[in-house]
Amino acid sequence: MTDTRRPICRLMCRLALAALLLAPAAQADAQQPIPVRTQLLGELLSPQRYSAPATVKPFNRPQLAAEVTGRILHMPVRVGEQVSQDQLLVELDCRVHEQREKTAAAATSRARAQRQLADAQLQRAQNLKRNSSISEELLDQRRTELLSAQAELRSQQALLQLAQIDVERCHISAPFDALVSQRLASEGGLANPGTPLLELVQLSQLEVSAEVRAHEADTLAEANGPSFLYQQQRYPLRLRALPPLIDERSRTREARLQFSGESAPVGAAGRLVWSSRERLLPAHYLVRRGEQLGVFVARAGKAAFVALPAAREGQPAAVALADDERLITEGRQRLGDGDPIEILGNGEQTR
Repeated sequence: MTDTRRPICRLMCRLALAALLLAPAAQADAQQPIPVRTQLLGELLSPQRYSAPATVKPFNRPQLAAEVTGRILHMPVRVGEQVSQDQLLVELDCRVHEQREKTAAAATSRARAQRQLADAQLQRAQNLKRNSSISEELLDQRRTELLSAQAELRSQQALLQLAQIDVERCHISAPFDALVSQRLASEGGLANPGTPLLELVQLSQLEVSAEVRAHEADTLAEANGPSFLYQQQRYPLRLRALPPLIDERSRTREARLQFSGESAPVGAAGRLVWSSRERLLPAHYLVRRGEQLGVFVARAGKAAFVALPAAREGQPAAVALADDERLITEGRQRLGDGDPIEILGNGEQTR
């Protein structure tokens, strides 16, 4: 071999040797899988749970007041007692109203007699007119007298009905099954129209009033089984109304719900709890790649990034993937889309 070829051969040999030494390292770096742990997506999804302060309120809580003037003779109920519909609660002195009823009844009887007399006189006048014994003017007078008597009778009958209503108002009864919450007057006192006497709380048709944050209201409208939590006991509810009215100060909407079974006590303060119909992935499984939030799943030995356009930072997200997809739960922060992965078992550690 000539002297000119020896340096070239040495250089080529050195380059070939360097390539042989570097190739395994480069290949190892390019194909080294990243250790990760995975879990079935279906095992991680769960409904989002919500809650709001709530109070049990009666459907009716009236203050019964006097409608006529009279002294209170008898109040046979006390605070805390339960009363039945139509049970007597207050009795007023009704003598004045009873006398007015008798006066109205007498006036009605007199008006009825006057109408009967006017009717008989008209019939006689009609008979005489057939024989031309009276004038048309007198016949018209008899007709007018009958109409006047009929009007007077109707007027007196209306006054009698008003007097009878006043007599009925001397006895105040419970409008429904209720609890006596307050006595606002006493026996012996004088009651005038509008004087409060008793406060009642209806025991049936109780409702739960809850102040729901405006952005969570739609989830309540579609919720699975809302319930009222009070003293570690749950009471099933059903939504009755969720008006589209937002309170300007608290930024909440008032929801009204009815008990499906047993009711909590009136005035009980607890929590309204409900869950969304949609199953969501907890926020800590989300990762950001570029401008997108998403998750990594294991597919054919590689990490696949699945973007979730509707996801928000720090909030649970809906994932439109099958439940049997394997979500990468550990080691995901080091991954890029398409990176080779090694799925570790229970006893192995990620690096």
